[in-house]
Order: sequence, then structure tokens, then C-alpha cells
Amino acid sequence: MMMNSRQRLLATGWRYLYTVRASLDFLTAKLLTPRISDEQIQALIEIKEKMIVMALAQEFIAAAQLDWQFHMLIVDLAGNKLLWCIYVIACSCRGTMGRSYEEMKAHTPHGFPGQQCQVSP
Repeated sequence: MMMNSRQRLLATGWRYLYTVRASLDFLTAKLLTPRISDEQIQALIEIKEKMIVMALAQEFIAAAQLDWQFHMLIVDLAGNKLLWCIYVIACSCRGTMGRSYEEMKAHTPHGFPGQQCQVSP
């Protein structure tokens, strides 16, 4: 099946997004590993378990929202404000690929970048 130009653009956009996101996820995990508490691990497990339940129930939007919450909690817990902003900005590029600004804002643990993305020395 041939893809039209819009489909090719979307496929390329997703590939770029996930390449960047994979790199950010690696860095985030590296920063978080030495500082994560048992309670924080439990919170991540609970989100992941809810995500599995939603996916099995074919509630894919709810599962995707939980996935976003899971990743944003990891980024938040890593404690690097600039990394958090870069992650949110990179993922906001997918607004035209399935997630609106309002959906992202609603599922971001500590708000959404704007003033809080101004990183001071």
C-alpha cells in the first residue's frame, strides 16, 4: 500500500520523536536511578498496572494518558528542570500527531511549561 505525503510526514515525525524521546528516556533513567525511593517506584508500578488494565480493556486513550503520566513522573522525579522542559517540548511536537496541548497539560504532574521552563543559573 502506498502512503500519501501526509502519511509519510506523520511516519517521519513519529520516527524523529521516538528517536529523541528514547535518548531523553535513557538520560532521565540515568539521573533518576541513584535517587529514586521505594515509594516513588511503587507510584510508577501503580501507574503501569493501570495502563495494562486499560490496554487490555481496549481503552487506548486512557492507556496513552497513563503512559504520558508515567513518563512525565519519571522525568519529574529525575529532578532536572531543563530536561523536563526539553522532554515536554519534544513531546508537544506530536500535538498534530494525536495529542492536544490541553490533553498534555491535563496529564503532566506539575503543570505545563511556560514560566516554569525558564531555567535560572
